[in-house]
Amino acid sequence: MASMAKAAAPVPRPEVLPDEGSGTPLRGQAHILERIARGAPLAEVLDAIVALIEGAAPGMLCSILLLDRRRLRHGAAPSLPTTYNEAVDGLRACWSTPIISATGRVLGTFAMYYYEPRTPTTAEQQLITTATDLAGIAIERRQAEEALRESEERFSKAFHANPAPLSISRLADGRFLDVNTAFLRLTGYEREDVIGRTSVELRLIGTVEREALVDRLRRTGAIPNLEFVVRHRDGGSRDVVVSLVSCDLGGDACVLGIFQDVTHRNQAEEALRTRERQLLLAQQIARMGSWEWDIRTGVVSWSDELCRILGVDPRTVHPSYEGFVDLVHPDDRRHVRETIDRAASDGQPFLFDFRACRPDGAVRILHCRGEVICDAASRPVRMFGTDQDVTELRLADEQLRLSQQKLRNLTAYQLEVREEERARIAREIHDVLGQTLTALKLDVSSLREMVARREPSADGRLQEIAGLLDTAIKDVRRLASELRPVVLDQLGLPAAVEWLAGDFQRRTGIDCRVRSSLPDTTLPADVSTGLFRILQEALTNVARHSGANRVEVTLQQASRIVYLEVTDNGKGLPEAAHAGQGSLGILGMRERALLLGGFIELKGETGKGTKLTAWVPLK
Repeated sequence: MASMAKAAAPVPRPEVLPDEGSGTPLRGQAHILERIARGAPLAEVLDAIVALIEGAAPGMLCSILLLDRRRLRHGAAPSLPTTYNEAVDGLRACWSTPIISATGRVLGTFAMYYYEPRTPTTAEQQLITTATDLAGIAIERRQAEEALRESEERFSKAFHANPAPLSISRLADGRFLDVNTAFLRLTGYEREDVIGRTSVELRLIGTVEREALVDRLRRTGAIPNLEFVVRHRDGGSRDVVVSLVSCDLGGDACVLGIFQDVTHRNQAEEALRTRERQLLLAQQIARMGSWEWDIRTGVVSWSDELCRILGVDPRTVHPSYEGFVDLVHPDDRRHVRETIDRAASDGQPFLFDFRACRPDGAVRILHCRGEVICDAASRPVRMFGTDQDVTELRLADEQLRLSQQKLRNLTAYQLEVREEERARIAREIHDVLGQTLTALKLDVSSLREMVARREPSADGRLQEIAGLLDTAIKDVRRLASELRPVVLDQLGLPAAVEWLAGDFQRRTGIDCRVRSSLPDTTLPADVSTGLFRILQEALTNVARHSGANRVEVTLQQASRIVYLEVTDNGKGLPEAAHAGQGSLGILGMRERALLLGGFIELKGETGKGTKLTAWVPLK
C-alpha cells in the first residue's frame, strides 16, 4: 500500500552501519541472522534490519511497528528518532507491508517513507520481502523466548506452589536439581540438604531400586503410580505413590517426580481391612451373617458368613429375595413372607425365627432381625439385617427344657418312692413289730400276775416272751438291712450283691445268679453305694416289668473302671426306654451313674430280654 504525506523539510539520513552498509545486502542478511542466532536484543536486530534496507535503497526511510495483541507499538526506526512526527509531516510517500509469521500470524508492519511521491521499485520490493522475513524471524525468536521465559516462570510457580511433592533430578546421576516445599515436608530435609545430592545419598531409596527405575525409565519414558516407602529424615517412613516422567531441561535428560503421600490413606485402608476382618471373625464366632435388600431395585447382597450358614458358595450364588425364600422351610415360608412384606410396607423393624433348608439337606434354625430405611417421604427404600444360626442354642434350650422336666419328674418320683418306703416301713412296724410288741406287753402283764400268784407256768410264759423278743429283733434287723444292708458296709459290694440277689430270688421266685470278679480291695463308699442302688432299681424293674424267669448279674473291674451288668430273659424294652424316656427308674439310675462320673447303657429287643450295663470310674 502506498500513501502520500505532506511535504516537509528533508530529514537527515542516519549513518549506515558498516556491516550492513558495505558489501551486498546478502552479506548484511547473514550478519543479521548471526545476531539472531547469538540472541541479540530484538531492538538491536530490528535496527540492523532497517539500516540494512536503508543502506541498500538510498532515499528511503524505514520503520518497523510491532503488533502487541490489538495495538501496534514502536519496534525500530533509527532514521525517525524523537522528531518522528515532525519528520512524517515532510514526507511525500509511505509504503507499509505486514510482517507475517511462519504460521500466517501478523507480527507487525514494515513501512518505507520517501521524500517524493513514488512507489517501491521491484528491487525495493525484494528488499521489503527480505526485511519482513528477517523481522519475522527475529520477532518470532523474541516471542518464543518470552513465551519460554513466561512458561518457565509459570512452571516454577506451579512447581513450588503445588501441594503435591515434586522433584526434578538428572537421569544420569540422580542428583536433585529442584524440589518444592511439599517434597521437603515429605522427606523432612531442608532445601540446601537436597539440591545437588541424590536420593540414594539421602537414603530415600536404595541403590538397586534406583538402578531398576532408571533402566525402566530409559525404556518406557514414564513410570506411573509406583508405590514404595520413602525414608523420612527422622527415621520414620512414608508410604508414597510416585509417577516418574523423563524430560529434557537445557539439554540434560532429567526426571520429573510427582509424589503422593498415601500413608494416612493406607493406614485408613488397613484399619478398614482390620475392621472387616474383625467383623468377619465376629460373624463367624457368633454364627451371624448380614444381608441387605434395595426394595426399589430388588438388588440383594449376602455376607460370606450368611452364605456359609445357608450352605451356598458366595463366589457363585446370585442373592435375591426369591432365592432366600426358596431356602426357607416350606412350613415357615408363609410366615417369613408376611413378616418381610409387612416391614417393606410399614417400615417397622422385625425379628422372627425360621428354619432354613440347606442344599446339602441340613436344616438350620435361624434368628432373623431386620431394620428398614425410609426416604424423606417415609417410604421404605432399603432393608438390612442379620440372620444368626441358633440351631445349637435352640436344641440346647429344648434339652434344658426336657432336663428340667425330667428333673421335676425325678423329684416327684423320689418323693413318691420316699413316701412308699415310709408307708412300707410304717406297715412293717405296725403290722409286724407293733403286733409283736403288743403281744409282748400282754405277756409281760400276764407274767406279772402269774409271778404274783406263783403259778408254775410262769417259766413257759418267759420262754414265749423271749421268742417274741427274738422275732422283734429280727424284724428290726430286716428293716435296717432293707434300708441299707449292713453287709455292704462290713463285707463290701460283692457280698452285698450276693445278699441282694438271694433276697430278690427269695421274694420273687426269679432265678438270680451272680458272677463277680472284683478284687478284694475295698471300693470307695460312694461307688459301692451307687452301684448297689443301681442294681436294686434294676432288679425292681425286672420284677415289675420284664416277665423274666432268669436274671444274671455280672460284676467286674478292668483297669480303673467297675462294670455292673444285669441281663434278663424277659420281654425286652421299647426303643424309647433305651434313652430312659418314660421310665423314672431308668432316669434315676442314669443320674446315679452320672453323679459318679459314669454312664449307663440299655440294650434290648422285644421278646429277647434286656441288658443294662453301668460303667463307673474309680477316682
